[in-house]
Amino acid sequence: MKVSTLAGQGVMISGNKESSADIELVRSFIEGDAESFALLYERYKRPLYSYLNRLVPGQHQLADDIFQQTWIEAVRQ
Repeated sequence: MKVSTLAGQGVMISGNKESSADIELVRSFIEGDAESFALLYERYKRPLYSYLNRLVPGQHQLADDIFQQTWIEAVRQ
């Protein structure tokens, strides 16, 4: 399974204060602020990992691989 298969199952971003803060963190990261990425990672690592384990139940190694690849792609994008 490739990470790109998850793209069609993206997360909706609502117009709340937290999503606005996330957008600002992404902008800061793009401008070179590594701390912004660290904050995003801390905020989303558990929900993402939980989601992936539900997506591929019982396949923890696959969930780990997708989790890692997702963050790598986030940094590349």
